[in-house]
Amino acid sequence: MKKVININFQGRVVPIEETAYDLLKQYTDSLRNYFAAEEGRDEIINDIESRIGELFQERIKNGATCITDDDVNIIINNMGRPKDFADADSATDNAYSGSPRTESVYQQPLFGNGKRLYRDANN
Repeated sequence: MKKVININFQGRVVPIEETAYDLLKQYTDSLRNYFAAEEGRDEIINDIESRIGELFQERIKNGATCITDDDVNIIINNMGRPKDFADADSATDNAYSGSPRTESVYQQPLFGNGKRLYRDANN
C-alpha cells in the first residue's frame, strides 16, 4: 500500500501517490531546466502544468481515487519529455536548413494557377 498525499497543482487539489508525486516533480524540474534559456519559459511551463492538472482532474472524475505512477507515466509519455523536444527541434532545423526540396516549396505561388488577385475599386 502506497502513501497518498494531497497536493495543490495549478490551483487544483489532487490526491496523488507519493511515488507518483516524485515522478511528477522530476518531470517538472526537467521542464524548468530545458526551458531555462527560453524567453517565455514561465508561460510555457505554466501551460504544460495546466494541461497536466486538467488530465489529473479528468482521471479523478472518471472514478480514480488518486493519481498513480502509471497515470503520471502515461501523461508524461503523451506530453513528451524534454529530450523529445530537443529531437523535434533538431529535426525541424534540418528540415529548414535550405535543402533544395524546402526551397522549391517556398518558390511556389500561394494560389495553384499563379494568378494575381486585384481589388475592384468600383465594388
